[in-house]
This record gives sequence, structure tokens and C-alpha cells, in this order.
Amino acid sequence: MSMAPKDWKTQEEAIATAKAEILAAIGDTDARLELGMVKSIQRGNAATNINTGNQVTVKISEVDMDKSIVIASFYNSTPSGNNNFGGVISLTSSTSLNIQAAAGSGSNYTSTSVRWQVIEFY
Repeated sequence: MSMAPKDWKTQEEAIATAKAEILAAIGDTDARLELGMVKSIQRGNAATNINTGNQVTVKISEVDMDKSIVIASFYNSTPSGNNNFGGVISLTSSTSLNIQAAAGSGSNYTSTSVRWQVIEFY
């Protein structure tokens, strides 16, 4: 395909021809969306009282696991105790997250919670 000069009758014909050639070169809408754009974002807050070693399963809308990532933020609203806190969050199926909390030794994390996001791409 080339944009060689042609004998168009109107400027509108020239523009329409150029648009058609551009769209043909880059493909249809579905093909363009597969270039890495975000398809969906799901967010939530896991149940509180996730203590050391406890696991929580969160149900989500179905996603393609090969095209999704999980982001999590573990936090503790208990004012006392050691603030070393973390955990593991994983997409265990196309419709569920598994969250396992782990606190530092000697900590009191009775009010620990997890904010999460699942981002799915095209």
C-alpha cells in the first residue's frame, strides 16, 4: 500500500482513502486492543482480622490468569506492637485470590487488612 497521489474528485475522497489505508495497516479494533491495554481492574479490601498464618480466599470476576497481575497493600491499624508486617497474595484461579498474612514476631495484628487490585490486560 502506498499513499501515491491519485486523481481524487474531492478532498473528502482523499481523506476517506487515507483513513481506509491506515486502518488496513494497523488492523481492526480487536487487534489494536491486544497491544497491552487494560481490559479490567478489580479492587477490594480483604476481611479484617487476618492474623499470622491465616488465609483468606477472595472471589473475583473471571480473568485470564496469563494476562493479569495482582497488586496488594498489607496494613495494620493496631497502634501497638511491631510494625513488621507482610504477606503473600496470589491469583490461584481465574476467579479467586488467596491471601496469607504473616506478621513479625511479638506483633499484635488483630486489625490487619489487605487492599488488593487485579489488573487484566488484553
